[in-house]
Amino acid sequence: MVEAFGKDIRSLTKEEMVPFTWRIYRKRPQVRYDLAFRLLHEIYMGEYREKDFLPSYEKMAQKYQVSVSTIRRTVNTLCQTGAARAINGRGTQIFTAGQPCDAPDFESPAIRRSLAYFVQSFELLIYTCEGVTRSLLSSVSQADKDILAGELKNNLLTGRTEFSLWCYLLYVGKYSPLEGIRVIYRGIYSLFLWGYPLKASFGNSERVDNALLHFTELMLSKLVKNDVDGCAVTVRELLSQMFPYARQYLLEHGIKEEEMRLTPCIHLQLTT
Repeated sequence: MVEAFGKDIRSLTKEEMVPFTWRIYRKRPQVRYDLAFRLLHEIYMGEYREKDFLPSYEKMAQKYQVSVSTIRRTVNTLCQTGAARAINGRGTQIFTAGQPCDAPDFESPAIRRSLAYFVQSFELLIYTCEGVTRSLLSSVSQADKDILAGELKNNLLTGRTEFSLWCYLLYVGKYSPLEGIRVIYRGIYSLFLWGYPLKASFGNSERVDNALLHFTELMLSKLVKNDVDGCAVTVRELLSQMFPYARQYLLEHGIKEEEMRLTPCIHLQLTT
């Protein structure tokens, strides 16, 4: 039958797929906030992680191909987050991972919004992480699973288990079989970077540190056993444990409940 009618069947035009994008920083300068996220990543996990100061505005403007004024505004945003501090005559001091830092400027509307997004990202992860983790670990090769296991093992050996959740987010952002999930989880990783100064300025973060240590050990054990369901549950348990800490901290510093609540449309999509 296919042969008989084949000449009368028009072949469908192959549609070009529209790439998925997620504009996190709506109604704010996208370039500045994207650059701020990039600098936070490089301060905590990249080329600035062993540095005490950022390069000059002029050098950074040249490196990132933006204006000096954009660099200046971006660095000011980092100072408001607590990740950096401007020192007259010396430059911009940065607080790398593990160092005590300044508390965020809770009076800044932009910082309040970023921290609210940080807390909202916990909810997004709690609702999605089990399915995402199962889908991912069921589709990647053993060699790719070994990459995540190796990163977690290295965090244990170096005492940097505070990076383990970030490693998971970046892993999903790179290896998920779905482009939309990769984009979303990379975006969530950027939101988590905004929240790191909360932990570093909190002083008594022993509960969080212990939770991340336990997560790293348990996740590594589940990966070695190829226990996909166990990995999915382990991720959700960590997020469910950490979410109340972050939320309560922000409530204590004047950020209101309604500022941290997911929009009704997103909440409906996640829960139906």
